[in-house]
Formats: sequence, structure tokens, C-alpha cells
Amino acid sequence: MAPSEIHDDKTTNNFDAEILASWHRNARNWLEARQANSIPGRHSGKDTAILNAIAAHRPATLLDIGCGDGWLLRAVRDTGDCVTVGLDGAPALIESAKSQDPQGCYQVADYRDLCDGIWPECCPSKEFDAVIFNFSLFTQDIRPILSAAKTRLAQGGIILIQSLTVEHLPARSKTAGEGWQLETFNGFGDGNWAPMPWYCRSMSSWISALQDVGLQARQIIRVGRPDPLSILILAKSIEDISLFPRAVAPQDNPISGDAENSGSNL
Repeated sequence: MAPSEIHDDKTTNNFDAEILASWHRNARNWLEARQANSIPGRHSGKDTAILNAIAAHRPATLLDIGCGDGWLLRAVRDTGDCVTVGLDGAPALIESAKSQDPQGCYQVADYRDLCDGIWPECCPSKEFDAVIFNFSLFTQDIRPILSAAKTRLAQGGIILIQSLTVEHLPARSKTAGEGWQLETFNGFGDGNWAPMPWYCRSMSSWISALQDVGLQARQIIRVGRPDPLSILILAKSIEDISLFPRAVAPQDNPISGDAENSGSNL
């Protein structure tokens, strides 16, 4: 990603509308970039890290919110017996997911509907052992969608987030700290890409947002050595932690590959 800072007086609602519009406009470009293998960092270790994190917990049911063309779900099912559901707000991406995986379960879903408790009928399970947000939380207030995801967790289930923090920004942007950034998609190959705003938060902001909706970060994994590429946050319902306090210790579920366990057991 090649973000730059945004300085204007737009409201969060304006930015959220631009995020959705960008995904609608960029969907075909995104699919072509994936096919051409021109997405920067695609093989840097981020994909391996989240797949390893999922495999360590061996979920029987998995929900991917912001699934794109469904690559993650196909990879999960290729390595184990798991019922998967993918949701995304871009119809072209869901169309591609269905064409590549006719046996899979994919449906267009607006985050606003999910936050209002309106879930697609395609879900074969009302509760999931894992809910995934893989680079799909871009807005400033992520608490409503996190709260919605929490309602879909089976007992003992996990929410797994891969994203960026302020530490992943270029030096010129780090000094400004938390705030809105603009992804221009430079380096993503040819195509008329629509810039996308996204909110970059600090690590403490991620933890606070989770706590506000009754979730707790139990494991934080910094992906990439020596240069940081992303973070993985494994969260559980606070109610589950009180019931199963030992089941969430990082040493019980080691993550291998291109990820570095931060040692955090929050």
C-alpha cells in the first residue's frame, strides 16, 4: 500500500461511502491484478501468516467478512474439512468467487446491513468457530461491525483480524499518528484505479475498539521480519475467556511461517 494523509473536513459517513464506491469501481481491476500477480506484497508472507493462524485453531465453520474473490476460503477448504461462508459488498467480487468455487457459499452483503442484524440467508451456520477480517476493516468506527461479528461467534470462537497500524506507515505519515489515509493503488498494475480512504489506527486503538464491544485481544502477531508488513490480532469474547481461561494462551496455538509472535497475552 502507498498511503498518503487526508486533510479535509469530510465526515466518517462521507469516507465510508467513498470506501464502498472505490471497491465497486476497482473490483475488475482487483481481479485482473490478482490474475496478473501484480498486487504488491502478495507473496510477502501476509497470506501465509493468516492461513497459518486459521490452521492453528482448526475451525469447523468459518465466516470471512470482506472475502473479495474468495481466495482465502478456497485455501482453507483445500487444507481441511471446514464449512465456509464469504460475504463482500462488491457484487463483481462475489460473482468471481462463485465462478471459481461453485460449491462455495458466497453472497453480497453490505456492512451496514450486518450491523443492523440483517444477515444473508446463505449462511449454513448461525454461529462460526472463526470470523475473519483480512484487510477489510477500513472505517474509523469499527465497533458496530465487530459487535455484529461477535454475535456470530460459536462458544470458544475467535475473531481474526489482519490489518495495519501506524507503525506500518511511511515515515512522513507516522509523525501525524492515527487518522485517515488515502490508498492510491500505485504499483497495482494497469487500470483506472479509484483512490480509497482508509482509517489507520494505533495498536492501542485496535485493543480499545475490541474491548468496547466485549472482545479481548488474546494474541498479537507482527508479520514480517525485519520490516513490519502487518499485524494479526486474535480476539475472543470476554465471556468465553472467563469460561475457558487456558484455551487462549499463545503457546497453546503456536503460529509458524512468516509471522512473529509478539508474546502478547493481553
